[in-house]
Amino acid sequence: MKKITGLILTAVLLLSTAFSSYAVVDYLDEAIAAVKAKKDTVAVYNDMSEDDFKAAVQALIPEEYNITLDYDYTSNFKVYNATAEKEGSVSANFLFTQKTGEKYDFTQHYLVRIVIPKAGTDVDAKAALEEDVNNVLAALDVMNMSNMTGYITVRDVAQAACKKGTVLGWKGDAVDIEKATTEKAGYFKGTLRAVNGVAETDIDIKLTIPKLCLCKDVNKSDYFAEAVEWALQRNITSGISETEFAPKNTCTRAQILTFLWRAVNSPVSAIENPFADINGGHYYYYPAMWAYEKNMISGNEFAANTPCTRASTVVYLWKNAGSPDVGTVSTFTDVPANADYAKAVAWAVKNGITSGTSETTFSPDMTCTRGQIVTFLKRAI
Repeated sequence: MKKITGLILTAVLLLSTAFSSYAVVDYLDEAIAAVKAKKDTVAVYNDMSEDDFKAAVQALIPEEYNITLDYDYTSNFKVYNATAEKEGSVSANFLFTQKTGEKYDFTQHYLVRIVIPKAGTDVDAKAALEEDVNNVLAALDVMNMSNMTGYITVRDVAQAACKKGTVLGWKGDAVDIEKATTEKAGYFKGTLRAVNGVAETDIDIKLTIPKLCLCKDVNKSDYFAEAVEWALQRNITSGISETEFAPKNTCTRAQILTFLWRAVNSPVSAIENPFADINGGHYYYYPAMWAYEKNMISGNEFAANTPCTRASTVVYLWKNAGSPDVGTVSTFTDVPANADYAKAVAWAVKNGITSGTSETTFSPDMTCTRGQIVTFLKRAI
């Protein structure tokens, strides 16, 4: 009887061990099933590390299963980068190990592969393109057109307004410019091809070039009359209306640098915008970039509406001329020899661009009018 009882007990123990072992194996199967079911929710990326990937997969396994992961071989860890054209993937052979607390642990192998979505999907590209197109239209809406503005400048102003990676190019040879006169307005027309990832669209550009000013506030006897006519004919500036030039209005920093930029054929600078207060939608965006590149201005704010002083005016013109040293020292009592504008004043006076406000003063802080600025420009260019 004892022998039979012993056999029964042994059988029970074996069965319980077998059930126990089977339960552990079930946990491994359940852990792998959990990974299979949840792996599509894991965020994976192109430069994912081995540790990152293991932690991401481990997080898919319920904690109560007490199952740990490790790589079968780290050489099995693979990352195929995604691009805007194709999906990528992260994959590895894992060892799923159930810690039993007994002499033996149970282990299973499983290859885990998770898809990395395309870097830019159709939906993302179209949304980014739509936002950029709106930015371009807003930028062009405030662009100050003139007869001298070429299609390259228009495209570059539009490109500067793109913040979502859209690339612009002219579509065909459809750019058309008709110059304005004092009798009629002109126009600029063209079509840009806009591409962002897999999304594309066309942007039709139609910009009006205002009539040249038939200025009733400029008399032939005015000292600035010839300079105003020169500036209007070359589209260096226009009037504030069809009949007003406003020669006595204060000239701002944005205005003088734009006038000077146009006078030297509107060069396009490729530097990154250093100013926090302007963007590609401002008519003075490229003049500001050009002036910064030529060291006419500095800092991280452009302050477009700052009144232009006599000192800053001669500095802009002097630096545009290459900062020549004329070898003379100003005799003006209000121009210190060590002033940062002293050489510019000496150059301007020697070249007849401007003179002092009296025999002994230059008045460097006096603000300049639009009439004065175009006069200085004509003499300097």
